[in-house]
Amino acid sequence: MDITAGLLIGLTIVGIVAAGLVGFAAVRVAAAATSTQRFLDETRPRSIDVLNRASTALDDVHAELARVDQIVSRVEGVSDMIGSTTDAAHGLASKMSRLPAGVATFLAALTRSRR
Repeated sequence: MDITAGLLIGLTIVGIVAAGLVGFAAVRVAAAATSTQRFLDETRPRSIDVLNRASTALDDVHAELARVDQIVSRVEGVSDMIGSTTDAAHGLASKMSRLPAGVATFLAALTRSRR
């Protein structure tokens, strides 16, 4: 037997082993694909239910945030009214603090005019 015939036999054996490995890998990939498809088919209804619940929860959160926004708006209005009242009270107190001096000046002028 010459070297070429030995190489051809060796290559044939390597080819057969490689084809067997590729066939085995193809079977494993097909099994994994089937398993994945079965898993997705089982979980799809549950995931849709979870998404529906999440949507309901988000709607509830949105409603609560709208209520909080209303409360904050009311507090803002009250704060503005308190600010206006404080400004008015400050202006009145400022005018009232000048009142005694004005009354004293008036009384002094009145007593001078009587003399």
